[in-house]
Amino acid sequence: MKKELRHPFVRVEGARGVTYGGNQRYSRQNYVKKSGCGVIASCDLLLYLSAHRDDCRGGFFADALRDNRLTLEEYNDLADRLRRHYLPVVPNYGINGFSLAIGLNAYFMRYKLPFTARWGVGKGRLWSAIDEMLSADIPVIFSIGNQFPRFWRKDKLGLYPAPDRENHRHSAATRAHYVTVTAADENWLKISSWGGEYYISKAEYCRFVDEHSNYLFSNILYLKEKKK
Repeated sequence: MKKELRHPFVRVEGARGVTYGGNQRYSRQNYVKKSGCGVIASCDLLLYLSAHRDDCRGGFFADALRDNRLTLEEYNDLADRLRRHYLPVVPNYGINGFSLAIGLNAYFMRYKLPFTARWGVGKGRLWSAIDEMLSADIPVIFSIGNQFPRFWRKDKLGLYPAPDRENHRHSAATRAHYVTVTAADENWLKISSWGGEYYISKAEYCRFVDEHSNYLFSNILYLKEKKK
C-alpha cells in the first residue's frame, strides 16, 4: 500500500519557475550551494509541519507558508536563519546526521514542537520507519551516504523521473546527499531533491549502501511525536 503525505509538498517560486521543495543551488552562499542539503531538507520539513499542524506553527516558520508556496527570497531568509542558529554547515563537508538531530531537537525544544529527532534506525526497520512517518504526515529526511571505507570512489545512486526504471534512464545521480521522502510504496520512494521531483528504487538503494556505503551514513532522521 502506498504511503504519502496528506498535503501538497512545499513549493518555492523563483525566477526559473516553481520548485518541488527547496534547492540548495539557489542559496546565497557558495558553500551552502555545495554542502547545504541538510539545511534545505530541514527547512522543508519545518515548513511543511508549520503549514499543516496547529501545534507546529511557532518559531521561525510561523505563518511562513501560504497556499503551500513562498518566494525564493522568503525561503532563503528562513534557511539562512535556521543555518545560523541551529544547523551550522561546515564548508565542503556539510552537516552529519547526528548534528542534524541535535540542531532540530534544539529547535523543537525552543519552540515547543511536539517531536524528538534521532539519527538512524536499524537496517531492518528502515522502510517501516519511513512508512510510519509518512502515515503520520511527517516528511522524511533521507540520506544517500558517502562511500565507506573507500572514500575516494565516485559511485552514485540513480534518481529517476518516474517509478519505472525499465523505461527510463536515471535523470540524476548522487551520493553524500540528503533528500526528502514525500511518498513510498513497496518498490519506490518519491523524493524532493534540488527542487525537483524524483524517484529512488529501494532495491538499488540497498545495493548502493551494501556495496559502497553503510547504514550509519545512509539512513533517515527519525521523528517521533511526544506523548501528550
